[in-house]
Amino acid sequence: FKHVLPLLLLKPPFGVPTSWAYHNLASSRELPGVRYEPQPFAWGELVNDLERPVFEKYLLLPAMKMWLLEQSEVAGALMSGSGSTLFAVLHDISGGDVLAGKARAEFGDALWSCVTEAAG
Repeated sequence: FKHVLPLLLLKPPFGVPTSWAYHNLASSRELPGVRYEPQPFAWGELVNDLERPVFEKYLLLPAMKMWLLEQSEVAGALMSGSGSTLFAVLHDISGGDVLAGKARAEFGDALWSCVTEAAG
């Protein structure tokens, strides 16, 4: 595996307790209009079952994910772990800073962002 993935990380000003997310996983349901299906890439799939319980309680997060998936700079988007951080796989790292600014304009200045790369 020799890929470098350009990423934008976005974190709203709250966290999600991991134990809570796992505790509520079995009883959780998908929200209408939110994409939960695996997002295929040449190197694997993006999928996170913990999005179901977390998105039910923290409605900002599915709104952010769906917004990210609509952006031309984004190849895929997913919640990281139990949240509240989301990440977007970018087509090109050069669009990351502009996208971060658009995200803060859309979701508020308290949104933390970081443009980075993951290598594997």
